[in-house]
Amino acid sequence: MTSSNLVFRHTDRTSHHTLRVQSERRPAVGPDEVLVQIRGVTLNYRDTIVANGTCPFPLKDDLVPCSDGAGVVVELGADVKTLQLGDRVIANFDVNSLDGLTPGMKRESLGGNVDGVLRQYIALPAQVLTKVPEESDVSFVQMASLVASG
Repeated sequence: MTSSNLVFRHTDRTSHHTLRVQSERRPAVGPDEVLVQIRGVTLNYRDTIVANGTCPFPLKDDLVPCSDGAGVVVELGADVKTLQLGDRVIANFDVNSLDGLTPGMKRESLGGNVDGVLRQYIALPAQVLTKVPEESDVSFVQMASLVASG
C-alpha cells in the first residue's frame, strides 16, 4: 500500500472554490483504530455552510471537509477485534460515540472540529464504524448518505 494520501482541505472557508488538494502521509492507526480507504463521500447541509463560511459552530483551521463517508478497512489496529480487512464500513458523524452526546462528552464531528472524510484514507476508532453486510448491494455513495439521512 502506498504511503501517500490525497487530501482536500479548506484553506479559506469563504467558498467551495477555496478547496485545495494536496498529498499527505497516510495516517497511522492506533491500537483501537482502523484505516479506511474512502470510496464514497456525500454532502449534507452542514458541509455547504462550512464551505461558505456561515457555519455557526467552532471549526478546525485548514479543515478536511465532509462528515459522511464510507469505505473499506485496509489496516487494523492491534486491539481491534470487531472488524476485518476488507470489511465495508460507514463512518459515524461523531468520532466519540455512535449514540450521540452524553453529559460531559466533547463533540468531535468529522468535517467540523475534526478533519473529515474528503480524502483517500482516514484512521478512525473502530467503535464508531458501522459494518455493512457482505450481501448488501448498496453502493459506497449510498452508504455514505445514510449517516445524515435521519
